[in-house]
Amino acid sequence: MTPACLTVSVDHERHEVLLTGSGGSEIRLTWVAAANLASLLNEASRQAEPPAPAGRTYQPACER
Repeated sequence: MTPACLTVSVDHERHEVLLTGSGGSEIRLTWVAAANLASLLNEASRQAEPPAPAGRTYQPACER
């Protein structure tokens, strides 16, 4: 199975963030919506893999 790929780019003229999937699908978000999505993804990532304890190093699962 091929992993899914998501490309993030910015359309400065339309003030949008463009998410393009590996299959060619496209999602356009306003900058506010993109910032809200980023906050939700950051929170979800912290819940999935909490930060390392003080004094220890940490590598996310995707980098192992």
